Amino acid sequence: MLVSPTYQSPAFGFEGEDFYNLVVKINSAFEPHALKHWIQKLEDLHGRNRNSPRYSNRSLDIDLLLCDDRIIDDGHIQIPRSEILKRKYVLKPLQDLSPELVHPITKKRLAEMWQALDLVDNTKLIEVSINQ
Repeated sequence: MLVSPTYQSPAFGFEGEDFYNLVVKINSAFEPHALKHWIQKLEDLHGRNRNSPRYSNRSLDIDLLLCDDRIIDDGHIQIPRSEILKRKYVLKPLQDLSPELVHPITKKRLAEMWQALDLVDNTKLIEVSINQ
């Protein structure tokens, strides 16, 4: 398991507390749909309210960003997640772990994608140290 640095960023899509974002790279025996189901159970155990508006404070939000070179968009799961291309708080920690990884749709390296997004997105990310 690899864990990226943690970044603090403003809430996106609503006024709220800052978010803390990081990426974890794991190996899993689960297929993507089963892994997403397991992730949602974990979020629920940590108080996630699925009746809240999409853009609102939440106790825990875990997204499955990539799964090898797979491309899945079937209404239940989206891999790779579209936020990788649009949100600094997603792309920065992801590229910290694997800058040479090639995005399965754009065919660009994550480091290259980060450089391009950083030029056009003025969202401020602050690397923070989380006491473990």
